[in-house]
Amino acid sequence: MVDETRIPRGSRVMLSEVAGDLILERGAVVTTPGKLSVSGRVSSTGEARVEGDLECSSVYVRDGSMTVTGTLMVHGDIVARDSELFVGGNLGCTRLEVDKRLEVGGEVKCSSLEVAGRLKASSLVCKNVRVGGKMEVSGGVEGERLEVGGVLSVGGRVMLLDLDVGGKAEIGGGRISGSADVGGIFRSNGPLEFGTISVGGIIFIAAGSKGERINVGGKFSANGDIRVQRIDVGGLASIDGNLEGVDVDVGGVFRVGANLTLSGELSVAGKAEVTGEFRGADVDVGGKLSSTKIILSGTISVQGEISTRQGLKARVVRLGRKARCIGVVVAEEVFAERASTLEEVYAKRVILGDKAEAKRVYGEEVELGEGCRVGEVYYTLNLREGGRVTYGKPPTKLSESPKPPI
Repeated sequence: MVDETRIPRGSRVMLSEVAGDLILERGAVVTTPGKLSVSGRVSSTGEARVEGDLECSSVYVRDGSMTVTGTLMVHGDIVARDSELFVGGNLGCTRLEVDKRLEVGGEVKCSSLEVAGRLKASSLVCKNVRVGGKMEVSGGVEGERLEVGGVLSVGGRVMLLDLDVGGKAEIGGGRISGSADVGGIFRSNGPLEFGTISVGGIIFIAAGSKGERINVGGKFSANGDIRVQRIDVGGLASIDGNLEGVDVDVGGVFRVGANLTLSGELSVAGKAEVTGEFRGADVDVGGKLSSTKIILSGTISVQGEISTRQGLKARVVRLGRKARCIGVVVAEEVFAERASTLEEVYAKRVILGDKAEAKRVYGEEVELGEGCRVGEVYYTLNLREGGRVTYGKPPTKLSESPKPPI
């Protein structure tokens, strides 16, 4: 039979070592000159308190709370049923399960942690963590999977495989190598490396962050240079610095405060603004796109409006019906549908649909639809036109095309 030491209800005793189990009845207080070592289990009912450090094989708390003012080192499991656990120093164990609240002044270190209510600690090292309510960690968090039903606040860096938060998550940066799934708001105040971030509401990430994919239903913002392979935004995306990536798909508004570099496609249903230079492959704009300069290796299709201050260069430029292009266009082929508008065009082949307009066109082959209005046309091979084309000055055939400005 295992020996046990029982501390009666409301008693206050001093202990330094217990052979076997220690049972603390309601209101019991144990003081220790240094560390209290218990070879067996420590259990309590109601409110109990250990003033000092405690080391034991396991802890069981029921219908109340246990407070350890110093360090709590447990070689096995800690279970607190309908109870709270308060530790002033560090806490170490194998498995930790608390139904209500866990507060630790130092570091929590275990393999598995589950808190139904609230968790507060200085730092956390744990393979799997599940918190039903709110989790606050002033320092860093290290582990594999972290699940929080309500609110997560981490002041330091995180080192995780996966993160799942039902409400709001705020971290100090770090690495989430797998996926981060947040129902409401996600904020990283320091540089973050990540696999995939999916957020229903708002995302903010700090300058220097890099990752594979961001999916956000509402608003995405970054306060400096970032690298993200793919961004999908349903609402507003705003990057204060440079953005490097592969593909960007924006349903609403997309803003880049410096340069944009993409190896894949930019697709914007709403409005895209690039303060600096945009270099990419393919572009599909349903609304408006503006940039200082645009250099593309592929095709740009515009159903709305595109505007540049230093020009657009692409392999193929396609303007939809009533689309508008402001600035110089340089391409191999330019196709402008009915009633679209361009300014200055340099291309091997230029086709303007019926009632399209252009201020100045330079091309090898130029085809003008019925009712087109063109200020000046310069061509080297042939010019074909429909009826009722209006010129600002007569078309001119050149021996060679002039050098484009970009």
